[in-house]
Amino acid sequence: MRNDVKWAPFNSVINSNEAVRELLKERGKIKKPTLSEEQIEYLERKIIDRYQSQLIANFKYFSNGQIIELSGLITKIDPINKKVIVDNHISLYFTNIMDIYEKNT
Repeated sequence: MRNDVKWAPFNSVINSNEAVRELLKERGKIKKPTLSEEQIEYLERKIIDRYQSQLIANFKYFSNGQIIELSGLITKIDPINKKVIVDNHISLYFTNIMDIYEKNT
């Protein structure tokens, strides 16, 4: 019982740090960018091109308030569920793909 009281102030500091981290994470989130019809058509052509040529695709996609980059081989296009399967295990919904680009080495 005495030990619980002894560590109570320390525990509140730990919880405060976690809350501050969560708050900063939430502040860093962005709204999902809106793409024009031309941009969407361009992305669709690039997806098909990369899939047919079996070349590595470099994606920028929106997830949970962030733009994330991913490189991989498109192994399947699922038009019914509107998603692309990358490296046989990563699913990207068409609506979340923001860009497909050439990687400069």
